[in-house]
Amino acid sequence: MAGRRSGDPGKGRKKNGQSVKLTLPWFLFYGRMLHMTRQEILITQYSEMVDMITCLSIYNGTLQPAATQTIYNFDAAMAVE
Repeated sequence: MAGRRSGDPGKGRKKNGQSVKLTLPWFLFYGRMLHMTRQEILITQYSEMVDMITCLSIYNGTLQPAATQTIYNFDAAMAVE
């Protein structure tokens, strides 16, 4: 494992800024940015914390919201040619 430091968590930053492995220090960092106490951070579910981090990224302008899907009713779907 040449080139890897002993403190690396195994999965580092991917190219093009795609993802970072979220560890306890990352959760504590983002939780503090969201004005949460340590107890709130530790009891928050993983998926809920990831959602809040995503919302924070959209709020800061570093991430664009996903495109919304158009929901058709039956008549509108039949009118599409």
